[in-house]
Amino acid sequence: MTISDLKKLILKKEGQQLEWKSTLPDAFRLARTLVAFANTSGGVVLVGVKDNGEVCGVASELRELTILQKAVELHIEPELRIAYESVLINDKRVLAVHVDESSQKPHVAIDPQGTKKVYVRIKDKTTPTS
Repeated sequence: MTISDLKKLILKKEGQQLEWKSTLPDAFRLARTLVAFANTSGGVVLVGVKDNGEVCGVASELRELTILQKAVELHIEPELRIAYESVLINDKRVLAVHVDESSQKPHVAIDPQGTKKVYVRIKDKTTPTS
């Protein structure tokens, strides 16, 4: 992803296939978003971008990647393949986490108590399904 690609994504605003995070939440909350993208039409999580579209960058790339790894390994079934890349824009690091629409739907997010739920994207929201 180029800086130009990143700027185009930020101009699009959050939506069904795009989510911005200044930092990653806990692993389970991230897993819900990843599962929702996989169960809908795929998407990108931009980490290091505030809700208003301002690029703030990530303070610790290692911290964000650790949360990403925990989300994928501990909180998602069946296994979900994701890709990520790191982009430097104005001396600030942004992580772009890519999730393709899955052919193994539905994926579930597993909360810390072991409860499994299916999530989808509706507009710019991650929503549980019944």
